[in-house]
Amino acid sequence: MLKNYFKIAVRSLLKSKLFSFINIFGLALGMSCSLLIWLWVKDEISFNRFYPDLDNIYYIYTASDYKGQKNVSDVTPGPWMEVIEKEVPDVAAITKLTWNRELLVKVGEESTKESGIYATTDFFKVFQTPFIAGNAKSPITQPTSIAISRKLSEKYFGKTNAVGKTINLDNAKNFIVSAVFEDIPQNASVRFEWIVNFKVQEQDWMKTWGNFSFKTYLRLTPQADPLHAEQVIQKVIKKNTPPQFISFPIIQKLKDVYLYSTFENLKPVGGRIEYIKVFSIVAIFILLIACVNFMNLATARSIKRAKEVGVRKVVGAEKKFLIMQFMGESLIVSTLAAILALVFVLLLLPAFNAVVEKHITLDLSDPSLYLSVIALVLITGIVAGSYPALYLSSLQPIRILKGRLSFSNRGVFLRKGLVVFQFGLSVFLIIGMLVIGRQMNYIQTKRLGLDRENVLYISLEGELPNKLEIFRQEITNSPFVSAATTTGAIPTNIVSNSGDLDWDGRDKDLPNGVNATFVGYDFAKTMNIQMAGGRDFSRDFPGDTTSYLINEAAARMMKMEDPVGKKVKFWMGKGTIVGVMKDFHLSTFHSEIQPLILVNYKGLNTEFMMIRTRPGQTREALAHIEKTTRAFNPNYPFSYHFMDEDYEKMYRSEMIVNTLIKYFGILAIVISSLGLLGLAAFTAEQRTKEIGIRKVLGANVSSVIALLSKDFAKLILIAIVLASPVAWYVMDKWLKDFVYRIDLSWEIFALAGTIAICVAMFTVSFQSIKAALMNPVESLQTE
Repeated sequence: MLKNYFKIAVRSLLKSKLFSFINIFGLALGMSCSLLIWLWVKDEISFNRFYPDLDNIYYIYTASDYKGQKNVSDVTPGPWMEVIEKEVPDVAAITKLTWNRELLVKVGEESTKESGIYATTDFFKVFQTPFIAGNAKSPITQPTSIAISRKLSEKYFGKTNAVGKTINLDNAKNFIVSAVFEDIPQNASVRFEWIVNFKVQEQDWMKTWGNFSFKTYLRLTPQADPLHAEQVIQKVIKKNTPPQFISFPIIQKLKDVYLYSTFENLKPVGGRIEYIKVFSIVAIFILLIACVNFMNLATARSIKRAKEVGVRKVVGAEKKFLIMQFMGESLIVSTLAAILALVFVLLLLPAFNAVVEKHITLDLSDPSLYLSVIALVLITGIVAGSYPALYLSSLQPIRILKGRLSFSNRGVFLRKGLVVFQFGLSVFLIIGMLVIGRQMNYIQTKRLGLDRENVLYISLEGELPNKLEIFRQEITNSPFVSAATTTGAIPTNIVSNSGDLDWDGRDKDLPNGVNATFVGYDFAKTMNIQMAGGRDFSRDFPGDTTSYLINEAAARMMKMEDPVGKKVKFWMGKGTIVGVMKDFHLSTFHSEIQPLILVNYKGLNTEFMMIRTRPGQTREALAHIEKTTRAFNPNYPFSYHFMDEDYEKMYRSEMIVNTLIKYFGILAIVISSLGLLGLAAFTAEQRTKEIGIRKVLGANVSSVIALLSKDFAKLILIAIVLASPVAWYVMDKWLKDFVYRIDLSWEIFALAGTIAICVAMFTVSFQSIKAALMNPVESLQTE
């Protein structure tokens, strides 16, 4: 019997080719979108999940709470690790590590730059990484040892065992390969190709309590209570910390670090998880829009199916079998749509990976994929087919066969409500698309307080630090270069924090945490930073080697109205503030501009040379810079980075969201338009005789088009009115994550409404014009 009902369902679908195509294609688009988002979400939540005993691995943050002003930083001072390791029994292992460094790796005559880290000896006790060769228990205990990835091993040593072989790092020191570990997965927070003992690069400033520059991870014992362990850690840090520092540690599970990186009141409240929620909702929205298409077209076509239902009921068909038939039709459509969706996903996945900057694959051997597709088919089929099945199966056969069937007000209202719901979701996505796009444009065009255009930088590596001043002079000895300076960090990403700042008359409870870095002469000049008072570091003043530059935020923190000439104590001892820079953004727009102090120093702690080229002469400047760099540093490959490109990388997550929202917003409009096209076709078909009579009585084409379009226009306007307040609330909440943001002006909502109306009217106009141009004689003969 089921086989017979299946055949009936297939024949019914084949009879209505246009509506079947619209339903299958619309559902396939919605399903493919949902599957792509599911693959992305699956990848996002998999970060760091591959480590054994993951629930016991924690990351340490630095927190402060001064008179209700709570702040959290993801870097810690050097001494914290040793104190915690010594005095907290719940800690099974702890490690601190540097940020990733791109250093020259050389084996024989072959050399390339590779990313790696310096870490303390218990790193692999915290991160239990699988090894394929060598000393897995203590691979970096010796200062002459280096552990490398499988990729690096195969790259330099082929299939031979790399253990015991020599690798030269940074053209400065030889290391013996002690172990080879499996390649770190892409979805890891800590990724590296090589790792060396922390002490190899440790300097005295790294041992101070006031310098916050390192990442610290720990593994708790299996029986430890995390809350109690955190309290003990805080107590021992407070006991050992010098009194002038007010920071304290808080810990977070490693599995939550990637997803929950935003803190409020010292508690993780959001981060990447917000994007997961947003796109999960978007996937549901788009799938609902596709389901609404099916429901709308199916109920609209119920008059066409009514006689079929009446005849079947007269010959004895029970209601439950009619429901099975119509649900079967819905499930067949959903199954065909799912197959088409998988084809779409396979075709679109490379482009999707390029947009989201991931390496997502569609693993056809993964059981969860098939379970997800089956669930998608069932959910879509049941949601889309339930109302049409129940509605059609409840029709009375006597009224049907006597030709007295007409839509009830409830049915008409439902269909109109579905159109409003469908386009309301589309309007919501359009508004989101416009708001995110404008915020991204604001980020890209807003003046940062410095000029990132025409600025590039190179790493000071190899022989360059030893010939720094001569090298700088040679670089600036070109008509294509206007200025150059050295710095310990890229100016738009100064993350190192210090609590070493002190000054006469300071309240001991007043915060003294500042972002800080080393810079050379002409820093403000090179970066086009305006001075609020005083001057830039200058070679004309030999005493500047013990002087300091601060920004306006630092002056406000120290409560100094006129700081120039005042004495402060910092890394170079007691020195004079020679200039106050106007505030410029040290990091992203998500955070306020922090207090900053710059130290004039030309030693090894300046890692980059910032070079400003003259506008329109970048190519000539690059040729000069490359030639000069190769002459001074022949053993290193020449590489450079543009500052504006680095700035854009800071907002990659937001840029990706912006791009995806655009695509999904367009997709939602397309699916909605498909449904509207089918509904308009049905409406025009139902009103064919009415249109013929109106044309006989003198109605022109434009009046007929207006007649068929006005009802749809009203529904779209209602959708705009209902969707706008919801979109305003959601987007206002999203914008609050940015300290510096656009205003939600009425123009955004007006533009979104205009786009929705234009798309809807353009879609409806196809069928309206076709109906209006039909010969009235043919129209009156249709029945």
